[in-house]
Amino acid sequence: MNSNYSIKDRINYKFENLISKGPFALIGTLLAVSMIVISIFSIFVFFTNSSPHSENFLIIIWQTLMRTIDPGVITTDQGHILFMSSMFMITIFGIFLISSIIGIVTTSLDTKIDSIRRGKSKIIEQQHTVILGWSEQIYTILSELNIANESNRNNLIAILSELDKLDMEEDIWGKINIPRNTKIICRTGNRMDLSDLDIMSLNTSKSIIILSSEVSDPDCEVIKTVLAIVNNPHRRETPYNISAMIRNPENLEIAKIAGRQEVNLILEGDFIARIIAQTCLQPGLSIVINEIIDFMGDEIYFHFDPGLTGKTYQQLLFAYDNSSVIGLIDQKGKVLLNPSADTVLDAGGQIILIARDHNSIHLSNENYICENQSIVKSYKDNAEPQKILILGWNWKVPIIIDELDEYLSPASYVKIVANLADQENFNKLNNHSYKNFKLDFQTGITTNRKLLDALCNEDYHHIIILCNADFENPQQADSNTLMTLLHVRDIAMKKNLNFSIVSEIKDIKNKNLAEITRADDFIVSDKMTSLLLAQLSENKHLLKIYQELFDSLGSEIYLKPAQSYVKLCEPVNFATVIQSAIDKNETAIGYRKYQANSNSNNFFGIFINPSKSETIEFQEQDKIIVISEDFL
Repeated sequence: MNSNYSIKDRINYKFENLISKGPFALIGTLLAVSMIVISIFSIFVFFTNSSPHSENFLIIIWQTLMRTIDPGVITTDQGHILFMSSMFMITIFGIFLISSIIGIVTTSLDTKIDSIRRGKSKIIEQQHTVILGWSEQIYTILSELNIANESNRNNLIAILSELDKLDMEEDIWGKINIPRNTKIICRTGNRMDLSDLDIMSLNTSKSIIILSSEVSDPDCEVIKTVLAIVNNPHRRETPYNISAMIRNPENLEIAKIAGRQEVNLILEGDFIARIIAQTCLQPGLSIVINEIIDFMGDEIYFHFDPGLTGKTYQQLLFAYDNSSVIGLIDQKGKVLLNPSADTVLDAGGQIILIARDHNSIHLSNENYICENQSIVKSYKDNAEPQKILILGWNWKVPIIIDELDEYLSPASYVKIVANLADQENFNKLNNHSYKNFKLDFQTGITTNRKLLDALCNEDYHHIIILCNADFENPQQADSNTLMTLLHVRDIAMKKNLNFSIVSEIKDIKNKNLAEITRADDFIVSDKMTSLLLAQLSENKHLLKIYQELFDSLGSEIYLKPAQSYVKLCEPVNFATVIQSAIDKNETAIGYRKYQANSNSNNFFGIFINPSKSETIEFQEQDKIIVISEDFL
């Protein structure tokens, strides 16, 4: 060994190595040293024959050991000075020994407790939901998962985030009511690190939700996390159920490649843009969508009933009283929303329906009498051209414009009011030709009251307020949106104007600041995507349903005039409405009463999944909620 190292350096090095081996190595070393010291003093007492109690060597060892463990024994000692001196020194050593062991044990316990506090211990659970990441969406997702699993005795949710474990727990317990059957476990770590992912016991999990973080490129982190999960060398053989959100459409394909067939991806901006366009033109549709995609009310279920094999879709529509059938899944897994009336449920096929919960799905024994005399055979709703005002600009505008072109009647008009800096983006947009409307642009500050007063005098049917892309801070963008919204509401109230308002809010927390007062006044926020993530974590097959419902090319949800289906001012049961709808190749799932338009306690007049035997008397402005391929 190199002689340049001093004895002190070598001793320090050996001691550091010993400490690094952990508490058991330290205690073991102390016990070994203790045995040596006890043996030395016992031999000394034995050969000096100074013990007043016994000349037996084993008894002398026992006496020495007792004085090492219990310092109080020395107070009773008497005898030769050599014996008394030896026992005094072994007692001092014993005090040092016991103090050292207590110190090591205490330090080890503190270290373990600190490790637990920092959230680094492995989770030993099965069939649990794992949430990777942290954002404001987590509170909505946790609330929805609690409702979805309220009938389960043991509902466990595990969260992995780079935040401190105690901070996460305090935030959750301070903002959400956690039911007794739910246990939430928080762990601190990097979701892209394989060793940290192993803490979460992904191989025994029921589902995995990946949240987008508040960074400049959240998609990159989501894709990396997906890769870390599916490419883990210690992963399970069966596929995972992963739900995640992608913001940039250009990253969607690579995210699908990374996740293979194990990840359900929601394209956030595209989804929000479609919701904005659809809810703008159909006041009340927002309430219907919320009702279907959250767990509080009625939601979509897949149901298998072999006794209904061979029945046609029209027969299945009347098979349940408190559940609304909306489609079928054939034995190959193909989704058929609103199929033709004569479509047959094949062997192994499932029924897609809307129900309060899975336990409420029961076959009906009632034979519903359809009041054919009240059915309107043909009615054409001559939709008039619409005028739409868009206040603000962000990257969702082109998607919204394309969606509007699919729904608007010819000769409609769309005006965009935004900052001068957005003029170039508008010019690119205006290079396209639109079949159903004329597109116009006006520069202006959307919070300017004089400008808004002038714009509202132009008799717009619908107003869309977007988060301005000029603000990088979500709070600033939301403040701008809220000020614009307050002005527009005030103008509508003072001038008695009747137009629908759809507003975009980035931060879910700010949504509550803008209280919704009517069904045609809707706030779009990240809560919508949070609800979807929660739904997909419970049933990954719902993605196909949502993709069709929110795509202009498939069967979608529409609110159509009640007079298109039944005669007005005549009491009819809802079974009659269903029959009238299926005659038009549509599926009725509810209705909207205009008189309750401003009644929040009554869901703004929206009634989803009513009983087939319920009797309703429709008025002129009432609507039937249907799933159909055509807007008109």
